[in-house]
Amino acid sequence: MELINNMIESHPSFNGKKSKEIQKCIRECLACASACTICADACLSSKNSDLNKCIKDNLMCAEICETTAKLLAYENNTSGALTRLLEACEQLCEVCEKECQSHAEKMKHCEICAEACKSCKEACLELLNA
Repeated sequence: MELINNMIESHPSFNGKKSKEIQKCIRECLACASACTICADACLSSKNSDLNKCIKDNLMCAEICETTAKLLAYENNTSGALTRLLEACEQLCEVCEKECQSHAEKMKHCEICAEACKSCKEACLELLNA
């Protein structure tokens, strides 16, 4: 993810404005989106109908994380809209983390996904508080 750091640091409009927090949030959002997508696919592969909520939460979380990462790359986004987006991302990560955690003892992929969701949630909160 060094590429993300280099791109943000070379962007003339960021000028250090929360750039470390933005870099971290983008990295964590992209990692979480990937983890959630893989977790959803792994849940589908298990053919366990008890995982329907987990799959839906994974897919929704992946979408918001990917969107958040993309929109964070724009320096001139509306701060109020960005705040709401980060809050929504943090909240969906929380939901997905809890759901995956409930399956973590039996499914390693859910344990890993819960960890990714927690890291993303924390990165969103750090950026919101910066």
